[in-house]
Amino acid sequence: MSRALFVLVLSAVCGCTLGPVRSTSLPQAQALIDGGRPAEARLLLTGDASPAAAYWEGVAYLKESRPVDAATAFRRALSRPLPPDLTAKAWQGLGDACLAVGDPAGAAASYERALATDRSGVL
Repeated sequence: MSRALFVLVLSAVCGCTLGPVRSTSLPQAQALIDGGRPAEARLLLTGDASPAAAYWEGVAYLKESRPVDAATAFRRALSRPLPPDLTAKAWQGLGDACLAVGDPAGAAASYERALATDRSGVL
């Protein structure tokens, strides 16, 4: 049983948590999101207050078609220094979330910031 599934079952059965997770959970969360299991990824990230975790939480919310929650997560990620490879992606994610909630001006501004901060040609 994966840690994320275990946390989900533990939380559902007794309301318990396993405490904060370490940033080593970020690759696992990314794999869960890529594998179509964004809710499990968000549970895995519970307690990780890093901006990178907030970024992956935003990605998970977008995959779940929850753009308002995604925008909140991306803004939280962008409120502190992010690893350089995630900064442009976080702005892009915020743009995607803004577009999904009907805020084209917010989306355009976010996409402009994404392009301006994309130093590695990721976008």
